[in-house]
Amino acid sequence: MVRERFRRGRDRLWRRILSIGAVRRWYARRLVKYIDKSKEKRRGLSGDLAKVDGMTRAMPKAERLKTIEKMLEPVEEERLSRELRRAAARQGRASGHGTASKRRPGMPPTRVVYQRGKRPR
Repeated sequence: MVRERFRRGRDRLWRRILSIGAVRRWYARRLVKYIDKSKEKRRGLSGDLAKVDGMTRAMPKAERLKTIEKMLEPVEEERLSRELRRAAARQGRASGHGTASKRRPGMPPTRVVYQRGKRPR
């Protein structure tokens, strides 16, 4: 209960802070620099930062900054529809095409049953 209240308070505070444009631009520059340095040093990124890097990898630096700044803008979660949230979740999944197993990563493994062929008599 106490942790939940602290989490909600922290979220409200960050929403207020990121509503200031200068702070949001500074934080976006900081994130881009951190992602680039981490990749340069071959360090792994956390799950969310890896998703952000995957979405903005092919963009020029200026466009990456604008995109990340747009992502940081606080929005009311009630405004997002259920369909948009589900579509965003689906985009993060890999299709599994080209893999040996032809299944989506994260899906439970299927049991393969081999049948013996008939021998000639």
